[in-house]
Amino acid sequence: MDEKLRRLAAHADKRAGGAAAFSYHSGERQTGLTLADIRADHVARYVWARDVIKAKVAQPTQGLDVFCGNGYGCTLLSEIAPVLGIDGSAEAIEVARTSFAGTEITYEHRVFPFTDVLPDADFIACLESLEHVIDAGLFFATLAKSLRPGGVLALSTPHEARFPHSPVVTPFHIRHFQIPEVLAMAKASGLRLVDWVGQTRGEDQAPQDPQSLFCDPAEGMFVLFAFQKP
Repeated sequence: MDEKLRRLAAHADKRAGGAAAFSYHSGERQTGLTLADIRADHVARYVWARDVIKAKVAQPTQGLDVFCGNGYGCTLLSEIAPVLGIDGSAEAIEVARTSFAGTEITYEHRVFPFTDVLPDADFIACLESLEHVIDAGLFFATLAKSLRPGGVLALSTPHEARFPHSPVVTPFHIRHFQIPEVLAMAKASGLRLVDWVGQTRGEDQAPQDPQSLFCDPAEGMFVLFAFQKP
């Protein structure tokens, strides 16, 4: 099959909730089995989220990573407090339990919309996930509902103004977002913006230098937000 047609078919499957959207080896997920094998800009997002959460949340006791993929980010977040990693790919969760296990980390396979209520959390990381969900507003509200007062939601998503959505380029994304759209979802859920930054792709940058990947939010291909519940 022509590559363009293959990608369009993958996009149609994603919108229909097909099995390909949850495949660990779809080409959309990070599959490295150590933190050093994960793409640098993905690691940098979790480093940023971890540091913002540390600065903004006093004495956290429970965190969530939704959707966690193969669990690499949970290893960073678990430095703050115990973390529950959730993902729609059963394959990814099995890899996480083997390759990114830890005494402060647990994993669960869950597909949105969740049949069970998410546990309350002092912080939630949801990085590069909003764009994969058909009902993004409901998904955001679900995360905000689980956040305890004073808790922080660290969220990142592609920036439509700098990285326009294309079913051919990003077949597993439903859509990308303008900054005001994300801010509106936060306001509707009663959350306030406490920090944010833009990010470039930076595949060739070293993970030890995450600051080199960041920029003004308006200029970023991706935007990282930190929202806090009053």
